[in-house]
Amino acid sequence: MVLYNRTDGDYNDRTQGLAIELYNEANDATLSNVLISTNEITTTNDVYRFDFKSINFYTSGFVGGPPQSITNIPDDVYALKEITDAYENTDGNVSCYTINTTGNVVIAGDLVVGTTNIIDEIGTKQPTIDTDTDLTSNTFAFA
Repeated sequence: MVLYNRTDGDYNDRTQGLAIELYNEANDATLSNVLISTNEITTTNDVYRFDFKSINFYTSGFVGGPPQSITNIPDDVYALKEITDAYENTDGNVSCYTINTTGNVVIAGDLVVGTTNIIDEIGTKQPTIDTDTDLTSNTFAFA
């Protein structure tokens, strides 16, 4: 998320004291569970960049100084960057939500449920069949 501090006259420090909280109204009608929050801005800058976990998947390229881009995220030389993490409940668990999809899900890397790496587990369920593998069968049918 990018916040541009549009300056007008002597109001260069108008973002100081600002903090941002994001809620999910669809899952929390009372807006009582903060999904993501930022630290309070204490330094005056023209551009603030708040990096969420998904920033690692951003592939459109970062851009430098003015003019500001409406299609690319400013680099961390031009923008003051804060790394923002998921909200943690008082018990230390990260808030989770159900994700429904009707399309394919592509996972690059590991799929970990609890402490179990599902990708590693699937890899141990069937040995590789190659020329050194002995196969035993009760019958074979050929047409």
